Amino acid sequence: MTVPPPEVPGGRRFELKRSIGSGAFGDVFLAEQVGGAGFRRMVALKLLRGSAAGADDAGRRMRDEARILGRLSHRHIVEVLDLVQLGDRWAVVMAYVPGADLEQVLDVVRPAAVPGPAACAVGGAVARALHGAWHATDDRGRQLKVVHRDIKPSNVRITADGEVKVLDFGVARVDMEGREAQTRRPGLIGTEAYMAPERLLLAGDVPAGDLYALASTVLELLRGTPLGRSPVRVDAHAAFVEAALGDLIGRLEGPREVVDEVVVLLRTGLDFDPARRPVPAVFAEVMDRAARKLDGLSLEAFCARVVPEAERRSDAGSQLVGGVLVEGGGPADPGSVDVDLHPTVGRWRRRRLVATGFLGAVSIALGLASWLGPPLPPVLLREPVVAVAEVAPVAPVVVPAVVAVVVPPEQVEARVPVATPAAPRRAPADLPPVPPAPPIEAVRVSRAMVVVADVGAIEVTCGDRTFRGSASVRVVDFPAGPCRVRVDVGGTWVSADVVIDAPREVACRASDGILVCR
Repeated sequence: MTVPPPEVPGGRRFELKRSIGSGAFGDVFLAEQVGGAGFRRMVALKLLRGSAAGADDAGRRMRDEARILGRLSHRHIVEVLDLVQLGDRWAVVMAYVPGADLEQVLDVVRPAAVPGPAACAVGGAVARALHGAWHATDDRGRQLKVVHRDIKPSNVRITADGEVKVLDFGVARVDMEGREAQTRRPGLIGTEAYMAPERLLLAGDVPAGDLYALASTVLELLRGTPLGRSPVRVDAHAAFVEAALGDLIGRLEGPREVVDEVVVLLRTGLDFDPARRPVPAVFAEVMDRAARKLDGLSLEAFCARVVPEAERRSDAGSQLVGGVLVEGGGPADPGSVDVDLHPTVGRWRRRRLVATGFLGAVSIALGLASWLGPPLPPVLLREPVVAVAEVAPVAPVVVPAVVAVVVPPEQVEARVPVATPAAPRRAPADLPPVPPAPPIEAVRVSRAMVVVADVGAIEVTCGDRTFRGSASVRVVDFPAGPCRVRVDVGGTWVSADVVIDAPREVACRASDGILVCR
C-alpha cells in the first residue's frame, strides 16, 4: 500500500534555493513551494526585506503590489499567485520566469547591440503590457489606470523561448480602492536614468512617462549603451535625444522606410512634451511591424542564442541560500534558522527566518557551514527608489558642480496679507485724520524646482522652510527672496545664496570652494 506524504504543518512551506534579484523593499528568491499531498512547484518569492519589516509603509506597498498584479492578467506581465505572511514578513508568491532580464542580456552582447527585430519585438511586448495595465479593471469594472513608474532593462525578463515579462510593480501608481500605501511622497520615484523630464521635475506621473522609459530602453537595446539621464531644459533635451539617435540609422538594417519609421517613433517617444508621445498601443503596432521587416535575428532566434548564457552568468553570480519558510509561522517558533538573505557591499547581514520545529538540526549545520566555508563575494544592490536623505555639512573644498534652479512660469502669487500697524500720528485740526496704512502683501512663490546634476544630495532653504532631495527638489509655498542652496558633491558640501522672486532659471557653479550663482 502506498503511504501518502505527510501534510505540511502550519500551512504552505517554501524551501529557498538562491537569490535571483532585489527590489525597492524586498529581495526575490527562487523557492520550491511545498503544499499538501506532495504538491511542489518552483516559484519566485519576493520577501519583504528584514530591514523594512518594521516599516509599515514597506509592508503596505508590498501588499499593494500583490493586489495590483493580481488584477493584471496579461501574457507580458509576471503572474502573481498569492500573498502570504511568513513569520513577521510579507511575501509575494509569483510564477517563476526562467531566463534573464534585459540588463543581463546586454551584459552578454556588449559591445555589440541587440538585433533590430529582437529589440523591436521586446518593445512591442512591453508596450502591450503597459496598455493592458492602464486599461485593466477591478471587480466593479472600474479602470485601474496602472502606471508602472520604473520601466528599465532590469525590470523586463525574457526567456530562452522569447517570452517577455514586465516585473516589479512595487512603486506603481494605481486608482484602486483598498490600496493601503500612499503613492504621493517627496522625492523621485523610479530610476533617474530612465525618467521622463516631467518626472525629474516632479510634475506628475502620467502614462506617457512609462512610454518615455520604454523608448529609452528600446534605444539602449539597439545601441548597446544607455541613453542616460534626461536634461530638464527643452533645448538641451532635444540636442540630447538627437545625439543618441544619430548613429541609429547606420545600425539598423532593412528597408529605409522601416528604419526611418523606427527612428521617428523613438524620437516622439522621447519627446520633452508628454502630450506628443505616442500611446502604448500605437508604439506596439510600429514596433511589431519593424520586428517583422527589419533584417537580423528574430527575438526567438536571438533568445535561443543569448539567454542561456545570460542565465548561466546570473546563476553563477547569485547567492545560494538555505532555509524553509512556513506560512503562518511566528518569529518565536522553536527551531528557527538564521539564513543569510540580504546582500550588501562586501558582506552579508544575518536575517531571521521562520522554520518548522523539526529543522533545529539544520540550523546547527547551516551555522557550521557558514563558519567553516569561504567568505561570500560582495553583491551590489540596485535601489530604484530615490529617498530623501538627511545630510550633515562638512568643510568645503574645490569641487566642480553645476546647479540649475528652475522656477516654473506662472507660479508666483502675492496674496498673503501681512498686517503692518501704522505709527500713531496726530493730524492737524483742519485736516481729516489719516487712515492707517493698508497691509503689505508678502510675495510668495507657490512652486520652484531645484535641479542639480551629479550630486549626492540637495538642501534648499527659503525663509523658514527647508526642502531636501537627491537629483531634484520641489520647493513649494515659500516667501520670495533669498534661498540658500547646498549640494553634496562627492562627500563635500558647497553652498550659495540665490534670489527666487520671479519665474526664472539660475545656474550655479563651484569655484575655489565657493558656489557662485549667476
